[in-house]
Amino acid sequence: MAEEEDDDQEPRVRTVKKQSEMLFVRGDSVVLIAPAEGTSQ
Repeated sequence: MAEEEDDDQEPRVRTVKKQSEMLFVRGDSVVLIAPAEGTSQ
């Protein structure tokens, strides 16, 4: 997300990417379950 040539920024971006992936998966699961229940009933 950050395109800066800083050695200190590289590890930070990695951590953010890892957290983003987890958040995306969690959000996808919740979003998929929410509409699925409403459509099923």
